[in-house]
Amino acid sequence: MGRISTRGKWTEASIGGISGLNTPYIKWGTPAADPLGGQSAYEFVPVSTYAHLDGTESVLGTFIHHNWAVVMMEASTFTATLAIDVYFEDDNKLHSFLATFSHEETLNVGGYQDDLVTLPKIHEPDFVHVDGVGYTVTITGFSRNGFPKTNFSSPEGTSNDADIIVKFEPKNPQGS
Repeated sequence: MGRISTRGKWTEASIGGISGLNTPYIKWGTPAADPLGGQSAYEFVPVSTYAHLDGTESVLGTFIHHNWAVVMMEASTFTATLAIDVYFEDDNKLHSFLATFSHEETLNVGGYQDDLVTLPKIHEPDFVHVDGVGYTVTITGFSRNGFPKTNFSSPEGTSNDADIIVKFEPKNPQGS
């Protein structure tokens, strides 16, 4: 195991009207004029924890979708990219990852409908080196209530969260 701490910021989105880029909290949409109205948002909550360095899943942080009814002319799908910095405290090293989330914003016509948030499996192209050992890095998706998944339904009018999961798998000693 290795002690890590993380931080993250949303760096881009495929739709306009996003506020909060380059921070851990982005918002979008025009609030609907009903009790569930407000701007929808994504939030990243960092962790300071021990990461497993044996291929077992570890938590990189918590993702929160604040899902409020917003006025939309049509349902839309967009992406938002989160830059996650992982600081390996034992080696005093920083490694950065990019994770692109896909979001399906629903119209909520005839009642409220859940949005769908997806985080596909991401294989990092670079190795992470800790104590002279190279590790491949795979962001495997979300964990909700202990169950791994690459997407989840996010009910309207509430905040819905999931842990972002990563695997560090040893591959070779550094310099070999």
